[in-house]
Amino acid sequence: MKLNKEAIVEWTATTISIAGAVCVSLDFYPLGAIMCFLETGLWLAVSIKMRHKSMITSNSVLLTIYTVGMLYKHFYG
Repeated sequence: MKLNKEAIVEWTATTISIAGAVCVSLDFYPLGAIMCFLETGLWLAVSIKMRHKSMITSNSVLLTIYTVGMLYKHFYG
């Protein structure tokens, strides 16, 4: 099976998502937050390429939430 660039990014994002969920559930901060941030950025890139509006919206909002949360934790937490 030959994977194209989009499929490689999708599987990379999926793998990071699963690993990030494990880190978050085990309270490995900031590793879990960073992994969730990365996977959401990758999924946002894929969804933009696919022109999938609902995925673009959800990943944009999630990326914003992760960014604000990490900045808040860094400066106030």
